[in-house]
Formats: sequence, C-alpha cells, structure tokens
Amino acid sequence: MNFGADYSRMPDNILGELILLAVEGKATPAEFQLLQEYIQNDPAAADYYYEFLTTYIAFSSYGTSGLAALWSQDKDADLLNLLHNLADDQESAPPIELPAARPLPEPLPEPIKVVPGKKNVGLYVSLASVAALAIFAICLEFLPQKETGRQVATLTDTVRARWARGNYQVHDGMRLKTASAPFTLEQGYAQLLFDNQTVVTLEGPAEFQILTNNQIQLNYGRLYASVPPQAYGFTVNTEFSKVIDLGTEFGVHERRDGHTEVHVIKGKTNLVASNQGNNVSMEINAGDGRSFRHADGIIEEVSCKTDLFVRHIDSNNGFIWNGQARFDLADVVGGGNGFGGGFIDYGITMRTGVGSPFNDTSEMYGLDNKYVLASDNPYVDGVFVPNGKHGKVVVSSTGLTYSQFPETNGGTWGNIFNGAFHISGNVPKHALKVDGREYGYSDDTKSLCMHSNKGITFDLNAIRNDISGLEITKFDTGVALSETSRTYKGLDSDWNTAEFYVLIDGQLKANTEKFSAKNGLQNIEVAIEPTDRFLTLVMLDGDLDVSYDWCLLIKPELTLEQK
Repeated sequence: MNFGADYSRMPDNILGELILLAVEGKATPAEFQLLQEYIQNDPAAADYYYEFLTTYIAFSSYGTSGLAALWSQDKDADLLNLLHNLADDQESAPPIELPAARPLPEPLPEPIKVVPGKKNVGLYVSLASVAALAIFAICLEFLPQKETGRQVATLTDTVRARWARGNYQVHDGMRLKTASAPFTLEQGYAQLLFDNQTVVTLEGPAEFQILTNNQIQLNYGRLYASVPPQAYGFTVNTEFSKVIDLGTEFGVHERRDGHTEVHVIKGKTNLVASNQGNNVSMEINAGDGRSFRHADGIIEEVSCKTDLFVRHIDSNNGFIWNGQARFDLADVVGGGNGFGGGFIDYGITMRTGVGSPFNDTSEMYGLDNKYVLASDNPYVDGVFVPNGKHGKVVVSSTGLTYSQFPETNGGTWGNIFNGAFHISGNVPKHALKVDGREYGYSDDTKSLCMHSNKGITFDLNAIRNDISGLEITKFDTGVALSETSRTYKGLDSDWNTAEFYVLIDGQLKANTEKFSAKNGLQNIEVAIEPTDRFLTLVMLDGDLDVSYDWCLLIKPELTLEQK
C-alpha cells in the first residue's frame, strides 16, 4: 500500500499507535508490516518516526507515566502524572554549578555560581515547561486520543430511528464531532459517512462515540463498516478490544456484557483483544468470524453471517439491506419487496393487472396480445397473453414490442402467482413437483407459477430506485413443467410441451427449446447491464395446446452487488 508523499492522506493517529506498539514489542506481524509500509512509502512518515523515537528515548525513564502511558483511556490524568514526575525530578535533582568564566584580557564581573545545596528553580521550571509542551505536542500528533470538537463525519440518513432523550438535537445531515458525548440509538437504523468516505451503519439499540476521523467507539450494538482504500486502518474500539481495518467490509456486534463478535465480509481485519492486562492480536480474513468473551478471555471461531448486519438504508422508501445478494421476483409478485413479505398463493390477475390472493387456477383467459398495466405493484410493469400469430407483441408500458414469438392458441389458464399449485375441473388442488420435489412453499423452493401463454415485465429502474447503493448484475431462474401433469393427463398420453423466453428492453436474451416434464429442471441465466430497464419473462405453449402446461420458474432472482 502506498500513500505517496502526502502525509495528510494517512489516517490520523494510526502511525503513532503503530510506532508505540513496535518500540514496546507489542506489535503484531500485520501491524509491524503496516508500519514498515508507512515509513518506506512516505518521507514525511519516516521523519515523524525519527522524531518520535528520539523523543520517546528521551522520556523513557518516566516509565508508565511517560510517553507510553499517554495511550490510555484517561490521557488527561496520565499527562498530569507526567508533569508531576517532571516536577518531582526538579525537587530531587542535584544542584548544578555553572563553570567559571575563562580569564579574559579585560576584567569581568565575578562569575555566577550555584551554591551547593541550593536549586536553580527557575531553570528547572523552564525545562519542565518545555518538556511538558513537547510531550503534549507529540501526544496530539501521534497518539490515538479523543480529539477536541473536530467535525469528521456526517449523519447521512436514518430509518425509524429513536434517539435517547439526551440526543434530542440529532437530525439527518448533522455534522458529528470528536470529543462529543456518546450517541444512544434506542431503536432503528443510522448511517454515518466519515470524511475519509468510510460508511458506518448502526442498528439500535446501540451506543457509539466519534473518537477521531478514523476511529469510532462502540459501547454496544451492531455496526457495519465499509472502508475505502484511503481510510486503511479505520478502527472500531470496544471496551476490551479493537477491530482494525486492513482493507475491509466488516461487522461488529458488541453486547452490553462485553461479548464481542467480528464478522469479515471482504478483505481482512486485525482483532486486538485485552483481558486482565494481556493483549491478544489476530487477523480475520473474509468469510471468517470471531467471538471474544472478555469474562474468560476466550476467542472462538464463529461462522461468518453475511446477513447479520444492516449494510445500507434509504429513508426515502424505508429500504433496509442486510447484505442479501438475491432479489426474489416471486416474492415481488406475491406483494413483497424482493427480500420477503410476499404472500404465498398471491399474484397478479391477467385480466386487470391487480394483485389478488389465488385459490383457483381454472379460469381461462383469451387476451391475445393485450398489455395490461400492473397498477398496484411498483416493480411489475405489466402482464400479457402473447401470440406470435399477430406479429408484434407489446411487452412494456412504453410500447416496446417483440415480433419473433411463435404462434400460440391465444389463451391461458389462471394467473401469475407466488407459489406452485394447480386446480381445475376434475384435477384436485395439489402442489406442483419437479424431480419428485414439491415447490412453492419454503425458502429453498420458492417459485413463480406461470401456466403457458403468459408474459410478465418487471421495471428494473423502479427496483433500482428503491435499492440505492446496489447494482443489479444478473437474472437467473430454474425452468420446469410439473411432473404431476403426467399423473392427471395419463401416463400413456403424449408429453405436453412449453417454451420459455427472456427479453431485455424488447430484445431476446435467452430461450429454451420446447421442453416437457421429462426434461426436469433447466437453468437460465442472463446478464443485466446498468442501462437495462425492462425484464420480460414469457412462457408459451409448445404445441398450440395449453392443457396441462403447469409451468414453474423456480427461484427467479436478480443478483445484487454494492456499487
């Protein structure tokens, strides 16, 4: 890592902390390597390193009240102790006798002598004052400490936040200072942006305090930090530990009893834990987690929970993102927000485009190529019954068309819904199956039921507007025709078939050959570009017959990534 010659780009106080750990033999290999990188790549850092060492050596005789002791929780008291020690040295120091003046050609006044047993109080007071000022300057320059009222971060957003009574003036857009009293978030979510572009998201109940422009104190609660390269070394302090960024995204859960959990999502961190005067330091890599119990000093491995921490919020739409990488389109059709909340056996009627619970799939629709707006679903643009017999088929509210669909019989059974069942005539209501497995009624069997000759178009821009900070990169789904169709159609009958198409802004991106229940599950994957707006999914009959085309899209999802 190279910060270049501009020392101001380095995180405040990290250099002094690393030097102090190194000279006292307490630096971990990772911390020592980071110190070496600073010194080797930044001449200013090398100069500070030299000045720090010379000053440290000069005052090392003061032991725990000297320079090292200033890295503590009570720096004012330690500085006062150091000044007392300097004053004590003044009182106990032996007298100084100034040398006699050398003979000169002209007579001079009698040289001044310090009488043995007397002390030159003025001289020592001056030395002590200079020393105190030097120590104070070094303390401010190098050591991690609570600064005095410097604005270093902004409270950029909150969702359903309730602050403690003492924080009644807290508001979105507020600039946050170091050395301020702790903030107590009793419930809800808050997002901070440090001036070095580190983003910190907190979930209440939580109590935190801004220490420096590169450090935050977490007394309790959940915190997620996304640290850019220029903020390398960003540190989350708890009562008994430090979590130091080494190029990361990580979460810290601090309980009120001092039990700490660290989960590293990207990069790695350095965990420094303190127990009864002993410090333990270790690196934690991406995908790993650690639990530290201060009560007994035990550090244990824990599985990294990628969805334990809220990573992004948006008060404009109440959006709260826990790091989910998948956006569920079946959930959307069921009235959910793509992350949950959608109802099973709920969907969109082909005739009106309105959301509704479904208990019957026996209604037949003949809506040849009529595009119906989905007026009450923010993420669904519309639905339609396609038939290539008439040429162009409208596939969006903006009038986009596709002209290469094959001819269909122009009708369809039932509606598009979140779930997987069928009922009609002499067919009892039953769960649809693929490869012997029932679908539609658990998290790992989520499905969208699309009888043949149905189309649905999703508005990707509407989704993007509600997941700001995230990018849609891919659509994928499983495609199948329920094997229960053979049970009710008859094992000796011909296999009924269907076809599946994926369009982006009216352009074909993927499609299947004609498939039947004997083909089992097929997987479809399509890349999504930032400029793509409409995602259209179309299921067609494969033989001008819609009977028993009980088709499923299994786990139709969008892949999300942080920008």
